[in-house]
Amino acid sequence: MSLTNLEIEELQSLLNQEKSSILKQKAEKELFLKQKAEKEEKLKEILLNEENTLLARDLLEKSSQEARLKGQSILEEAVTKILQIVFGDIYKIRIETTVRAGTPSADVYVEKRIGLNQELIDLNNEGGGLTDIISLAFFVAVSRLVGQENAGIVVMDEPTSAVSKAHAESVAEAISILTEYLGKASLIITHEREYLPNLIEHVYYVEQGKLAVYANVENLWKISWFSMFK
Repeated sequence: MSLTNLEIEELQSLLNQEKSSILKQKAEKELFLKQKAEKEEKLKEILLNEENTLLARDLLEKSSQEARLKGQSILEEAVTKILQIVFGDIYKIRIETTVRAGTPSADVYVEKRIGLNQELIDLNNEGGGLTDIISLAFFVAVSRLVGQENAGIVVMDEPTSAVSKAHAESVAEAISILTEYLGKASLIITHEREYLPNLIEHVYYVEQGKLAVYANVENLWKISWFSMFK
């Protein structure tokens, strides 16, 4: 059977159309494969970044935890030492750090040796200014840890007001240690006349809102200390 020229031309046209369709599909497939490879590479990069992010977060959390534990240990030791200078070695500070709702927090406990046991105590039941000394010790220790470059002065308003007379000298010694450790200029406002003056370099006695007497460390004791308060 022989084909006419017209039939041959029609068949040739159909073959060309099919060839074009195949080439088009091939091009679309190659484009799809290229896009697929690019998306797979992007997905791989995203997964790698996510893994690195999780790893970095894990490392950050661990380092933050280690930093908190280190800071906790330093604070416990510093505050306990000050507390024991004033009140003897029967007291000890314990700090417990936790993370609540993503925010670090700390609980402070005071232990007292009673007999052979260390027992938690209620500060409201302890006299002698224990709470004030703990607060002062924490303030100084934290300032030293986080604010060494801060040139601001430390202001203490009646730091011994709640301290019993029996502990007044020890408190004065503790304040001296604290301020020296802090390494900053300190301003003490007080009515205490016996022990705190031993800590200072300059005395300003204010009476009725006016400066009545000034003395520096060299001539302080040439002036009758109690005469300032007549």
